[in-house]
Amino acid sequence: SQHIKENVKYFQALSPLRVLDYLMNKEEELKNKQENFKQILPELLYRQKHKEERQEVKVYVGYEGIKTFHKEMAQQLTKKDEYLGIAFSDKALRNKSVILLFHRFHKERAKKGAKAKILYSYQNKLLKDKMDYSYYGRYEFRITDQVLPPGTAIFKDTVATFSWDKKPRIFSIICKENAEQYKKFFYDLWNKAKK
Repeated sequence: SQHIKENVKYFQALSPLRVLDYLMNKEEELKNKQENFKQILPELLYRQKHKEERQEVKVYVGYEGIKTFHKEMAQQLTKKDEYLGIAFSDKALRNKSVILLFHRFHKERAKKGAKAKILYSYQNKLLKDKMDYSYYGRYEFRITDQVLPPGTAIFKDTVATFSWDKKPRIFSIICKENAEQYKKFFYDLWNKAKK
């Protein structure tokens, strides 16, 4: 408590029991907060466990965009992962910059220990010659009679489609469900294809 005497403030300490009362009140408040939190905890845990999976669409434009996509892909791949490729157009394979980019990507992929499986059709005349990176290791080719849409890459939860028009583009879809469907399609063809 305090009082003023001759324009001077004087303070007098309260009983130490008041400090104990204060601490007991704070402890009671904390217990109430803890009980309230315990009531909402199951809902928070459920939401965390069943959070919506990441779904995203990205478009990479031009050679620099394609380069960025391949850098991001190489960074994400681990020893446990696979890169699944479905053909590439002859137009892309005639571009020296694109071949160099694929070369760098497969070198980095192999260094990380990720596998690569490339599926191509008889239509892709240049593919086998230009895209054989088996010397880096963990790389397989198979050929199919099936007509394939050129330029598809599948890895982790991502499916990327390449377009090689005047301005090259990659349309990347990050969606686990979509990627699983494409992987199933790839392996259905892979298992029927010739080595």
